[in-house]
Amino acid sequence: MLQTNKLQTDENLVDTYVQKKNKCTKQTIWFTAICSLVSVFAIIVILCCTLMKKQSSNIIPQDLTANIAYAHRGFMLDTSRKFFPVSTILALLDMMAANKLNVFHWHFSDSQSFSIQWSYNSTSINGADYYSLADVSQVIAKAASLNIEVIPEFEMPGHSDIFGIKFPSIISGIPDVNNPQAEMNLKSPDLKPMITTLLKDFLSAAKPFNASKRVHLGADEVAMIWPDTNPKATYTSFENSYLLPKVKSFGKTAIVWNDPITSQSLALSKEFTIQVWTGKSELSSVLSKGYKAIVSTSQEWYIGNATPEKIANYVLNSSLIIGAEVVWFTSPGDDPVDISWLEPVIVAAGKKLNGL
Repeated sequence: MLQTNKLQTDENLVDTYVQKKNKCTKQTIWFTAICSLVSVFAIIVILCCTLMKKQSSNIIPQDLTANIAYAHRGFMLDTSRKFFPVSTILALLDMMAANKLNVFHWHFSDSQSFSIQWSYNSTSINGADYYSLADVSQVIAKAASLNIEVIPEFEMPGHSDIFGIKFPSIISGIPDVNNPQAEMNLKSPDLKPMITTLLKDFLSAAKPFNASKRVHLGADEVAMIWPDTNPKATYTSFENSYLLPKVKSFGKTAIVWNDPITSQSLALSKEFTIQVWTGKSELSSVLSKGYKAIVSTSQEWYIGNATPEKIANYVLNSSLIIGAEVVWFTSPGDDPVDISWLEPVIVAAGKKLNGL
């Protein structure tokens, strides 16, 4: 009896051991399987990281602002070096509107001519070809009907030979429209009264560009040749303490080319928007200083260099970039009537700047 009980007890122990062993074996199998999956996943992660690290040097910079419609989608036309009929300008506006460009930058002032009707102290600044105030009103009305902003550019203090021919007391250097080398003399007592009148005649109420919210004040390629012991300080004061407040008094903001920032290293007010024409390194410099920027780098956005491919592939990668502008600095040999050849570049700019 005792022996039988012992045998039964032993059998029970064996059964219990087998059951526990079987249970443990199932748990082990599941644990092993999970560990294997984790190991495989870890290997995959390591391989992917290694591959990404290996290929990182070949990654093309991404346009972080792709698919964004920029506020400033522009085209600049130079009518100082080449005079265009009003009908051509109106056709250009139609082409711009068809491609959702919304800024017409009118570069009517340069060394060669001041191409909009204006006189100062009974002396006309105009040459043989210029736009009457009625012509200007027609262009502005057409632009407004197409929701295009017109930005007038008053080129100063450089590129101002035409002013020197008409008003020699405000100029340094020898003015020559065929070989420009003069610029406004910022030390001349006659300069600011003339500029004040100029801006008032174009920007104040009931004047041609009163509706424009922004004004371009030039400022490119200034050699600072006026007689001065500290020309940089004079130039900085001229821009920050005279021109900027003057423009603001008409309820407008100011744009200048990048040269004062990147060539002269002037500490211009951050209220200026900087239009960058020289190159990508200068664009980086302008952005690093915290200025809002308009991109018009000459190798990609200037007519003569611009192609649809260059514009499509241009990387706009800063929130400080408010847009870009195709720029056409004209020459005497340009056709003043047929502008159909501009369309491929304008189409590309429209797609790029509208995020299409």
